[in-house]
Amino acid sequence: IDLAAGGAVAPTLDLAWNVGPPNLGVPVPQGGGSLVAQGRVSGPTATPRIQMNAKAEDLIFGTTRAAAADVTADVDLAPGGTISLDLASQGVRSGEQVVKELTVRGRGTRSSHTVTASALTEEDRLDVALAGGIAGTTENIAWNGQIQRLDVRSKLIGTWGLAGPAG
Repeated sequence: IDLAAGGAVAPTLDLAWNVGPPNLGVPVPQGGGSLVAQGRVSGPTATPRIQMNAKAEDLIFGTTRAAAADVTADVDLAPGGTISLDLASQGVRSGEQVVKELTVRGRGTRSSHTVTASALTEEDRLDVALAGGIAGTTENIAWNGQIQRLDVRSKLIGTWGLAGPAG
């Protein structure tokens, strides 16, 4: 595994890292594929900001596979800190289920954010949008929000969608 990190951990975090194992099958049992990632962790240790970019190819974990995946994240865990997450993957297979494209996008803060996701198969499509927030302590955490959008277009069951937000 090629892993490098450098920076400071006290009095506040300022640590940059990168990883690039040529074969994830070596460190991950039942795994395989390649991953290149880099990022930075900064700020107070209790509420750091985590920034990351990762690119993976031919990922394997047990019976789940992905031909390609790209992840970009910028998560500030400070109160009111912003969250930005983007995942795009292609050729996802789990058992007999095959998803040609899977995308997830998150924006906002812990207390007020949106998450959208879409999955496209050979014959079907699913689009979901959520809006809400996380409240509570680590011991008693809860997500409260609404399903803003839920659209299904399927050869088997037809076209379905929410008439309005639900939650």
